[in-house]
Amino acid sequence: MEEQRAAHAAELYALLTESALHEFTDSDPPSSAEWLEARFRRLENRCSPDGTQQWLNWVIRTAEGKAAGYVQATVNAEGSAEIAFVLGLPYWGRGLAEMASAQMMDILVRRHGVTRFTATADTRNARSVRLLERLGFKRVGSGDSRDASFECRAAAIRAPRKAPSPPERESRQA
Repeated sequence: MEEQRAAHAAELYALLTESALHEFTDSDPPSSAEWLEARFRRLENRCSPDGTQQWLNWVIRTAEGKAAGYVQATVNAEGSAEIAFVLGLPYWGRGLAEMASAQMMDILVRRHGVTRFTATADTRNARSVRLLERLGFKRVGSGDSRDASFECRAAAIRAPRKAPSPPERESRQA
């Protein structure tokens, strides 16, 4: 796992254009590699425009070094983080999203003082719901909405079932 940079757009663009990745989200595939690079460049600030949130993004790499997707977190001042993950179709079912999400959550606890995690998933997206449950998330609230909210306290984080990926590359963050 490594911090996401604008340069990663070229590697990730083809993976992120798969329509199946966007089936359960309200986002569209990136319109071009240039658009994705510009978006990633804006995210390099690691901070919301008003300075109230940290926007942290990491690229998931396979053992062979291929970019497979990304994990992201929006960290709020009160010690909570909303997390998300996107993994290219060729890499589904290998445990990569689970390992990267668990590694990210560990980083957020140790380096950013996060004590509570939240996530949103479409209830029809069984893979994402199962992944959140394996990480220790519980569904909160009720209702018939397709988007369900999940929550996990730092103490409830579950380690991934497989060996963790290599440690993230160290870098300096503001």
